Amino acid sequence: MTSRSRLDRRGRRTRDRGHVLACTMLMLLAQFAPCALADEVFCHHAIDLNCDQVVDGQDLSMVLGAWGTADRSRDFDRSCFVDGGDLAMILGGWGAVPEPPVLSAITFENEPIRLCTGSDSIVAIIDGSLAIDPDAFTPSGVLSVTLQQGVSVEMAFEASTLIMTSGNSKIYINDTDPRYDPDIYFDGDFVPPASVIEVLHDDILSHGMNVVPWSEESRMMMSLLLLHETTAVQQNIIAVQMAGENGGPGFWCKTAAIAAGSAITALATAGCIALTGACVAGTSVTFGGLTIPCTGLIALCAGGVFAGAAAAYELALAAWGN
Repeated sequence: MTSRSRLDRRGRRTRDRGHVLACTMLMLLAQFAPCALADEVFCHHAIDLNCDQVVDGQDLSMVLGAWGTADRSRDFDRSCFVDGGDLAMILGGWGAVPEPPVLSAITFENEPIRLCTGSDSIVAIIDGSLAIDPDAFTPSGVLSVTLQQGVSVEMAFEASTLIMTSGNSKIYINDTDPRYDPDIYFDGDFVPPASVIEVLHDDILSHGMNVVPWSEESRMMMSLLLLHETTAVQQNIIAVQMAGENGGPGFWCKTAAIAAGSAITALATAGCIALTGACVAGTSVTFGGLTIPCTGLIALCAGGVFAGAAAAYELALAAWGN
C-alpha cells in the first residue's frame, strides 16, 4: 500500500507517516525562492543529452545505453520505449544544436501527444493556438485537449490567467492576483495545487489511464500535463527561463510546476522504480518542461515509498531555476 502525505480536495492536510529524507532533500533543493530564475546553462534541445551544445557520439552512447527501456529522458518521440525512432532523431540532429529557442506563438492542429507511465500510456489530441506577449511573457488564446471517448478539456489563456473547463467544473490558475498565492481556484474554493494533483494520483490508481470514470479535476490536470509535454510549450518555457527577466515567468513557472508535479505523481503510480528508472543513466529527468534533478526524485521515493503529490509539486517548483 502506498503511504503518502495527503491533502483532501479542499486543501486540508493529513499525514500517514513522515519521509525524513525526502523532506531534507526538498529543503536543500528549495534554498532559492520558488519561481526564481537561476543563472544556469539550459539544455535547449532534448537530444543534446549532456548539454554541450552539440549532438555527437556522447549523446548517441547515452541513447544506446538506455536501448529498450522506458527512460523518458531518452525517449524523444514519446513512444514509451527507447528505440529506432529515438536513434533516428539523434542521427538526424547530428552536429551543432540549433540556436536557443525564443518566445514564439504556438499552433496545434490535431497534434497527438502521449504520456507513458510504466506499462500504461495515454494519448491526447491538442487543437488551437496561443499568442505570446513578448514583454509580459504571457500566452493568450484557446486550446482544446481531447483525451479518450470524447472526453475533452477546454483551456482559455487570458494574460496571467489560465481557465480550464471540464464538464461543469473549472480550474483557474493565476500568478498576479494575491488570492492565488500559492493556490489555484477550483469550483468555488482556493486550494493548494497538490490537493488536486493528489486526486489525479488516486484516479490513476483506481482506474488506470481510463479517463472516463476520472473526476473532472483529474481530467484537467492530465490535460495540463500533456500540454506541457509538447515541444512547442517546452521551448517557450526554456526561452522564458533563459530570458531571466521579471514580469511574467511566474505564470509559466506555476503552470509548469503543476504539470511537472502531476507527471511525477502519475508516473509514481507505476512504482518508485518507474519514477527513478531514468536516473540510472543520467542526473536529471525532464517533466512538464522542467529539468528535475535525480537527487530530488530519489528522495521522493525514500524507503521505496512515494512521498506524495505535495512533495512532488514542491520539488517541481524548486526545479524552475535549475
